[in-house]
Amino acid sequence: MAETGYQAFPLQEVDPADPGECVTTLPSSLVDQAWWMQRLLADGAAADMPFVVWWSDHDLMPEHAAVPCHCTVPDDP
Repeated sequence: MAETGYQAFPLQEVDPADPGECVTTLPSSLVDQAWWMQRLLADGAAADMPFVVWWSDHDLMPEHAAVPCHCTVPDDP
């Protein structure tokens, strides 16, 4: 398995209908990420896969989606 990952925090964007508000567009959490990692490793072991590659330790967002960032998620570094 290669190039896999799972967000630890929800993705939020400014609501186009109400620019003063942020909306969650992709819900996620540390619990969801831990579930994914456990499932990924269990499936890899069951299929005798020699490698499981965690693609990145951070999300690579296109600049137009990431800047400017007006929304904050509690506990998101």
